[in-house]
Amino acid sequence: MTIRYACPECESVLKIRDELAGTKAKCPKCKTPFVIPSPEVTPAVVDETPVDTEPPIDMPLKITPKVDPADTDLYDTPVAPVAVVASKGLAPGVPKPSVADLMREHEASKKKKHETKNKGNLEAAAAVAELVTAGSAADALTRNYDQKRGKTSEPPPLTREEQRAAEEKEAFKQFAIKGGAGLAATLVVLYFLIGWMLSESLPDLEYGHGIVMMNNAPMSGARVQFAPVRDPNAGENQLATPSVAYTDAAGKFVLMWDDVNEGVLPGKHNVTIMDINGSEFRLPGSDGQKEIAVGEDNEFNFNLSTGR
Repeated sequence: MTIRYACPECESVLKIRDELAGTKAKCPKCKTPFVIPSPEVTPAVVDETPVDTEPPIDMPLKITPKVDPADTDLYDTPVAPVAVVASKGLAPGVPKPSVADLMREHEASKKKKHETKNKGNLEAAAAVAELVTAGSAADALTRNYDQKRGKTSEPPPLTREEQRAAEEKEAFKQFAIKGGAGLAATLVVLYFLIGWMLSESLPDLEYGHGIVMMNNAPMSGARVQFAPVRDPNAGENQLATPSVAYTDAAGKFVLMWDDVNEGVLPGKHNVTIMDINGSEFRLPGSDGQKEIAVGEDNEFNFNLSTGR
């Protein structure tokens, strides 16, 4: 059984073995001498609770430190070590911190570390900004000074490999320019040469022209055609390509072998004249057939009437 004793001076609660009852002892905290009571009479017990049950303990605000058995000043007579309710690792007289105190201390420590870290980051950012600002200001002053003096920035000198690559690029550019011009000229010559080789040679043509009148007035837009009359004795080698012309505002026309070349085959031709709408005029015998002479002025004038 354990004797519980409450010191009347410092209110420290001591736990003492019951076999030490009746002996003298001192409070390990305030050094107040006292006589260890018997288990039946316990001053520390507020209400009278049966001996076989342990009453609730009214703990003081300050925890009693541990008793050092080697300290002989605590007792007038040698006694066994007294078990004292105290916190481990704390100096005598220092109360045990509560959980709330520990949490507050932990939060304060975290906040202090966070503030220290943020302060370091802000100082570093301010230093970098100061350096950048100083560099930008220095660059602006340098550019302003160079502009006032009319200086221009010169590129750094090229290395040997870069210079060689630049020379090769320039040589290729000049070759492309000169070679391209020569190639273009060659292609033009080949184009005309091939066109001349593939084109048909023109036959011996004569110049034929004239005027078409309608009721003694120039007829504009009339189609005049001279078609060669086939000769039965000429065989299949006789050319029979007709020549065509269109009258202008004055009624004049020039016979065309094709879209480019003027002329008409020599010999007899059947003449056909149509108006702008494609209606054919009926020509008398003297006008319906004409002959193209070689080396002469082949001029033919036609005077038509509305009666056709």
